[in-house]
Amino acid sequence: MSCQSTMTADPPTLQGDASIETGMRALLETHLSAMPVIQQDGRYLGMFGVRKLLTFMLPSAALLDNLVIDLAFVKDPIGDFRARLAEIRGQFIRDHLETEGPILRPDTSIMEVILLLCRSRNILPVVDEKSQRLMGVVSSWHAVRAIAEP
Repeated sequence: MSCQSTMTADPPTLQGDASIETGMRALLETHLSAMPVIQQDGRYLGMFGVRKLLTFMLPSAALLDNLVIDLAFVKDPIGDFRARLAEIRGQFIRDHLETEGPILRPDTSIMEVILLLCRSRNILPVVDEKSQRLMGVVSSWHAVRAIAEP
C-alpha cells in the first residue's frame, strides 16, 4: 500500500504570498495543525502551521535546542503574543515556512509514511517528484485508518 492510496488529494492550501494573519485564520477555520503552502502554479513550498505560530509567542532563548528555561519572567504571555502577532501579521507566509520536514512521493510505502509521521510532524505533503506540485497530504489519521480498515 502506498501513501497515494491513503492521502487526501487537493487538501486546503495556503499561497506563499498570503499573510500570517490569513494563515492563522485558515488554520483556525479548518482545525488543521498545519497546511501546505504552494506557489500559484501549485508547486510545493513548505508547511505553515500552529507550531510555527506558537514559536512567535516564545522568547527566542526558549527555542534553543536542549535548553530548559524558566519562563516565569514572562508576565503577560497572551498580551506579549498578541503584541508580537500585531508586528508580524502582515508578513508573508513564505518567509516563515517549515521546510525541513519529510516530503512524501506518491509511491512512498505506508510503513515509511508511519515511520516519518512518528519522527516528524502530524501532516506530511505528497509531492510529485518531477513537477514539484502538491498532490495531497497524509496525516497520522490516514495511517491509522489504513491499518484499522480492511
